[in-house]
Amino acid sequence: LRVSILNFWSRYKIELLLFLAVFGVRFAYSLVVLYGFGQHGFVSFSDADMFVRQAERFLHDGVFSRFTIPPFSPDPLRTPVYLWFLAALLGSGLSFFGVVTVQNILAGCVGVCIYRIGKRLFSAPLPGIIATLLFAVEPSSIYWNNLLMSDSLFASLFLFSICFLVERRWYWFSVLFAITTLTRPMGQYLFPLILVFLVAEQFFSLRGSFQERMRMVAWRPLLKRVTVMCLIFFSIVFPWMVRNKILFNHYELSTAGWLNLRLFTVEEFSRRNGIETTLPMPPPEYHPGEPDREPFYRYEFIIADYFKGNILALFKEYPVALPVFHITSGLQGIHNHDYGYILTYVVKAEFKQTPEFLGSLFIVAGRIFWLLVTLATLFALTRENIGGFPWLFVGLILLNALLIGHNALISAGGRYNIPQIPFWFLLGSYGWICGYRFLREKIRSRHSV
Repeated sequence: LRVSILNFWSRYKIELLLFLAVFGVRFAYSLVVLYGFGQHGFVSFSDADMFVRQAERFLHDGVFSRFTIPPFSPDPLRTPVYLWFLAALLGSGLSFFGVVTVQNILAGCVGVCIYRIGKRLFSAPLPGIIATLLFAVEPSSIYWNNLLMSDSLFASLFLFSICFLVERRWYWFSVLFAITTLTRPMGQYLFPLILVFLVAEQFFSLRGSFQERMRMVAWRPLLKRVTVMCLIFFSIVFPWMVRNKILFNHYELSTAGWLNLRLFTVEEFSRRNGIETTLPMPPPEYHPGEPDREPFYRYEFIIADYFKGNILALFKEYPVALPVFHITSGLQGIHNHDYGYILTYVVKAEFKQTPEFLGSLFIVAGRIFWLLVTLATLFALTRENIGGFPWLFVGLILLNALLIGHNALISAGGRYNIPQIPFWFLLGSYGWICGYRFLREKIRSRHSV
């Protein structure tokens, strides 16, 4: 047994140490929250409280419902995986602290995936080690990972599936990415981009003119692979679509898309352009007595259709200004990592005497850090033989920004960027290493002259 343990340690030493680094920092933070705020600290965000309420409703009544009093109508907004995850853990007797500990264990596994992705893509362990250590101490991912919200599980499953993709385990990737999509429906928009990447990667790996490459592409096995991946993906997500068709007469996975677009992008665009907007109010017979009946009414599919009609009408009136505002808002929010939010609602809440200059220093240091990461990422993309996956990472970052729009700029909107943080750290770490080598060679060449 001792020999087996030593062999295991010798083989996986780096992975184990990186796991402990990521998990250890998050676990230490969870202890601070537990002793500073109590169990309530893990549900201190409104969405977290709603997830717990729905998980408990599922355990007690067998339905995913956001309502506190009967009738417990099913929820059209949230997809099921995180609610199942939360209900299973709470139903097994775990406390909120126990649940976030499981989430932190998954985050530690994400750290191992970051290392393995970096090692495979860059043929060296150092970029993955640096990226994982940066991920271990990044404040935003630490904070959101210790709340009972789907963002944490979505980010973990997303990275696990990308790890399968990088290792070219196509069908396991499809299984896990479908589960990821049922954690947060944004995955349904990212999956097509990944399929396009698989085709583009094979095309651009060949040499010759466009026509020559088209002839050389192995279309039959490629299309077979893509078809099987699609069948796996849709066979997993389709039952939830059928559930929504039966309950709400809609095949969509969720009402979140049109709801968020209306409440954030359109609301802010209208405010800036002096356009009057109103939100629909529930009729008297809609869940009378429910304290949150007004916002809950806006989650319904019938209201999603209403929002869709309003948004399309606004788009016809502002065919350029509205898309430009949405796109530029998303791009501006790429590096919103909620440091100001964390400073206000976590640091100052626990340490009320925090000097203002320390808070300002924290914000400025964060901006400088992400500027350096961005510059290093751009430098990494200029390197020869970088391969296709870094470009896929950039595509996922940009598509995520375009999907989020103005959501990324609101308070606490940085949580939508958490799944992309490892991509930034991998590319940034590789860029720093390449930059160091580039400068070293320049200095050596000058001295040799």
